[in-house]
Amino acid sequence: MRQQTTFFTRAFALLLLGLGLMIMSSQYVRADDPASPIIQPSPALLPEDVVEIQLLGLKLTKGDSSSVEMQQVWAFAHPTNKAMTGPLPRFARLFDLPSYRPLLGHKSHQILRLAQSEKMVQMQVQITGQDGQSYIYLWIVGKADTGAEAGSWMTLSVSAPAGGGTQS
Repeated sequence: MRQQTTFFTRAFALLLLGLGLMIMSSQYVRADDPASPIIQPSPALLPEDVVEIQLLGLKLTKGDSSSVEMQQVWAFAHPTNKAMTGPLPRFARLFDLPSYRPLLGHKSHQILRLAQSEKMVQMQVQITGQDGQSYIYLWIVGKADTGAEAGSWMTLSVSAPAGGGTQS
């Protein structure tokens, strides 16, 4: 029964993500590929929107680089981040590390803006992992300077959680 409940929970979450992506895509997907289920970086998105989109992808994926959810997370990695962590299959393997594994399938998250400048924003992201523990990450987003993403907020880096997980 638990396995069936998990299946239906995941199916419902994917349905909600799909509906959310369809609604958001009417505003944010670039005209060059309107059929894509992936929300693309856009200057219209706020830094918190970028982090929220990535967190939803991480919440719904199991880390498979071919999943649309992981591709969504990758879409908002800043070009300098992609140069250090890519390509996508290598990026997805980062979530096998104990520091980042709690992000996959996490139960809930909260985003708090800590500091900002014209081209960079630091946010604290607190998640509750599947293990019930609380993890705090420092998420840094910056504006892309060149290419199709110029002027868009994208993730430069995500710190390993300070002090590991704590019981919620």
